[in-house]
Amino acid sequence: LEILRKKESLSQDVEARIAFRFQTSVLLSDRLERMDDAIEDMREVLGLQPGHADALARLDSLYLRTEQWMELHDILLTRIEQAGSDDEKAALLIRLGELRETELEAVIEAVETYAEVLMLDVQHPEAVDALERLFDEPDHAPFIAPLLEQTYLAVDDWEGLIRVYEVMQATSED
Repeated sequence: LEILRKKESLSQDVEARIAFRFQTSVLLSDRLERMDDAIEDMREVLGLQPGHADALARLDSLYLRTEQWMELHDILLTRIEQAGSDDEKAALLIRLGELRETELEAVIEAVETYAEVLMLDVQHPEAVDALERLFDEPDHAPFIAPLLEQTYLAVDDWEGLIRVYEVMQATSED
């Protein structure tokens, strides 16, 4: 570890310094179980090269392993902004929605996140499943009904539409 640190400090090449930081981060987390130091190495990489995709992915993994939910939340937001494709963005949004729903207990924000996925793919199975699960909770159904309506219309799911319209009607009567 000290040898790698010394090599990194002597290097003038940013890419080489980043490579050394990755090596030390892996060593720290996987062999020495010093997760905070491994995280710090990845933060140093971001200091050298803001937005470094591999450093963000590694921080994602480290925050997940250490259950640092707010930090993971922030990293996922950054990775979503940098996503190169709609599929990648949708996968990251699903993870963000699950995190918000389960660990952060922010259901409304989770619903909004799943809605973003449906804007990319109105039939996205994981987003639809999550919304259907939350739709069964009466407190959340009025917010979710319009989202599921679009999905059910797209796939001609008449039974689903009936459930959605029943909730919408009951909500409008209140």
